[in-house]
Amino acid sequence: MPPVLPLKTFEIKFGQNLQILEFT
Repeated sequence: MPPVLPLKTFEIKFGQNLQILEFT
């Protein structure tokens, strides 16, 4: 399991969290 996939998933989740924070 390459460490790239978890990183991408983390980036997506982190980006969504940032969008929610900015939206609120």
